[in-house]
Amino acid sequence: MAWKASVLVVANVTAASDELLEALTTRAARDDAEFTLVVPATGGGKVGREAAKARLDAAVARMRAAGLEVDARIGDPDPVMAVQDVWDPSKFDEVIVS
Repeated sequence: MAWKASVLVVANVTAASDELLEALTTRAARDDAEFTLVVPATGGGKVGREAAKARLDAAVARMRAAGLEVDARIGDPDPVMAVQDVWDPSKFDEVIVS
């Protein structure tokens, strides 16, 4: 079994952007990689979570359509806390912040 890099991706407004998709496909072309996308639920409350879910769903659909292996989750409204909640130095090899 080949080794795969595990990459944590933190994005909000840019989660479904062409630029981020290009960066991730370029990264995946360099070496096998799997991605974990975290979208902070900015704005807080139910409305913030619903907006984050919509951004997350759109981004994951585009990434998977491009052939990327991606897992995703909605994070804390504070981006630093969102990363802290998922961060595990034994799991992730790289971090991309968009």
